[in-house]
Amino acid sequence: MRTWRPNIERVALGLAAAAYGINNVALVGPSAARAHGAIPRAMGIATVSYPSTRPRDIETIVGTVRTYRRSIDQMDVVQVRNDLVHGLVTSRELTMLDLASKAPKWPLPDNERLEAIHLLATRADSSLIDELATSFRKQSSRRRLSQLLEPHDH
Repeated sequence: MRTWRPNIERVALGLAAAAYGINNVALVGPSAARAHGAIPRAMGIATVSYPSTRPRDIETIVGTVRTYRRSIDQMDVVQVRNDLVHGLVTSRELTMLDLASKAPKWPLPDNERLEAIHLLATRADSSLIDELATSFRKQSSRRRLSQLLEPHDH
């Protein structure tokens, strides 16, 4: 008999929220992209922000929770309630900027990261991307994102 287990994204939000409060933590990077439906397959690592000083990995029975130091006021977040998660995640636009960033190294192969960026772009507001890049000092991520979204001749 198989026992039910929560998905890693719910575990990540739950652990971070237990320590810092549900309104002070958010899924970021690939986990935010997954919550937005841009990454279909389950991952063994969930990425969550929290307002502490030390990033760390927490091993759980369902996978690894990777924490990143970033307070909620340093992010554009939205409330998501779907089959995957109930909680705060970075907006599609900030998630795209995060995925385009060279740091941190996200636990996602480049081809899947690029595919997620393209899927998010179909429902993103490009003027908001520009605004967030300016507000959160992510101009290099914005430039890289523009390069990644350019059509390529084959």
